[in-house]
Amino acid sequence: MHIDIIIKIPTGIGPIVVLGTRIFNVALNTSGIQISLDLGFGIGVNFNIDPFSASASYTQNQTILVIEAVFSLGISTYIRAHVNLVIASTDLYFEAWVYASIKIIFYISFFLVYNIGMEEEAY
Repeated sequence: MHIDIIIKIPTGIGPIVVLGTRIFNVALNTSGIQISLDLGFGIGVNFNIDPFSASASYTQNQTILVIEAVFSLGISTYIRAHVNLVIASTDLYFEAWVYASIKIIFYISFFLVYNIGMEEEAY
């Protein structure tokens, strides 16, 4: 399941708009259930001279990603551009991201053998 919401709010300063983004993903793969939530803000421009239009935007998102017992925090940057010339249109999309992961497991068992353990992992 993927939900991607981009809200554009005009600033009143020429073609400049403020962007708010929200992306929610839930996926099932071989490593289990993967859940991610992105929240972000950005700035963009919209030009419209009938029948032609162009838009470009820059957004930066903060991401929370959970895959089984691994919890990750990340920062994503998106640059998007779109030009529509009626007879042809083009899209440019650039994405860069950085993630830091933390995995902490703590277990206790009391059946015939007394075990207390801890596992940690960081990226």
